[in-house]
Amino acid sequence: MSRHTQNPPALEALRSEIDALDDQILALIERRVAVARKVAHAKDPAQSVALVRPDREEQVIDRLSALSTMPKGSLATVWRELMALSLQAQRRTDIVIHAPTDPSGTTARSAARFGAAAPIVAVDSVEAALARARAGSAVAVIELSRSDPWWLALDRDDGLAVIEQLRGPGDKPSALALARVSDVYLARARRWEVLADSEFETRLRYGETLFPLACSHAKVLCIVEDVAVQLKGAA
Repeated sequence: MSRHTQNPPALEALRSEIDALDDQILALIERRVAVARKVAHAKDPAQSVALVRPDREEQVIDRLSALSTMPKGSLATVWRELMALSLQAQRRTDIVIHAPTDPSGTTARSAARFGAAAPIVAVDSVEAALARARAGSAVAVIELSRSDPWWLALDRDDGLAVIEQLRGPGDKPSALALARVSDVYLARARRWEVLADSEFETRLRYGETLFPLACSHAKVLCIVEDVAVQLKGAA
């Protein structure tokens, strides 16, 4: 008797159905990317800003999560990759990384967040990464480090905004992603701010949801969360 047995007809039929679905999914993905290119043409090409839209990504994932039985994390992973493809179809957007302590881990986490299609560029200094982001066509990903509180300058830099926080082993904050993005396009549920210690304590006492990420020179880098928006997105 042959060591290889034939698959039951029912299994072959199911596999054929999956192949047909894959063909449809591929066609829809290519159609989505084509529409993204049209979106790029509809935007002002003279604007020197990044085309990332954290608020739009958040809205898409929240809307689809409400319609799906998939775990939200799995759905977010799939759609972030699709949105990353669309972003690169609109305009090349480099992910410029400065991560002297953990370059490989930061690169992997950046690819997971901004898509496998995103070009990754390593630079030797915080200043080089920020300069690329200020030019408008790149996202800077900069490692958080106790020895280099580079984030202190963010409260004086109105040209850049933190758009994401990457987390490393143990779910600890490992890096911030920054881009030249208008406030109206930032995520609604959370933002990142640099506050004086006194202001941080005052706002905490008044009931704001603040989470400190780093402290230096009487300043606090923190996440400010809007609980009402989060609850609305989860509803």
